[in-house]
Amino acid sequence: MTNRFLVLLSGEGGTIPSAETKALFLTYDPLSTFESPEPRVIIVASRADPRSVARRVAFARRVGLLVGDATDAAELVRGRRVMTRTFRLIAGVESESPGDVLRGLDATVNLESPEYEFSLVLGKGRYLAVTRPSDMSQGWSLRRPRRRAFFHPAAIFPKLSRALVNLARCREGEVMLDPFAGTGSLPIEAAQVGLSPVAADQTAVMTRGA
Repeated sequence: MTNRFLVLLSGEGGTIPSAETKALFLTYDPLSTFESPEPRVIIVASRADPRSVARRVAFARRVGLLVGDATDAAELVRGRRVMTRTFRLIAGVESESPGDVLRGLDATVNLESPEYEFSLVLGKGRYLAVTRPSDMSQGWSLRRPRRRAFFHPAAIFPKLSRALVNLARCREGEVMLDPFAGTGSLPIEAAQVGLSPVAADQTAVMTRGA
């Protein structure tokens, strides 16, 4: 079934954040369509599993099911731990209180270990999505170039490496070839998301290091 999803981009400049999100949804559903009603907001119509996208995406803050209000997701969150979070894209925009957002739900408010978050994005428009932020804990700092066993100053940082992997539109279990592996930044991120990386480099020291 086709659903509508909200993606809140991270806000870093350039075209990579938007291109990465679109590539990921197209990876899982080639018929996905996209709207960009304002900067940092992408509305997606797709049959893709949003959790698959959320677990892989680098340059997004939230990915989830777009709803008109919280009661549209009442069955999904019934008996679950929930919280709300507001993202203001324009200064001075007023927001509803968490109680207003969650009114009418049979769920428990839990700020420490929520299973679901109602992510309210306020810009020129108002957007509400049911998300699972825990899916997006990527551990970037653990894979920074200087923390890896082999270092070179030209190494690509993990967030950009992940985005480049996602742009290749490979699904879990598929092979991704990187013929210019360098220190292994892209193969590392490919393995992190369940791809089978194959890598090579012209320089022997880089190949051994990677």
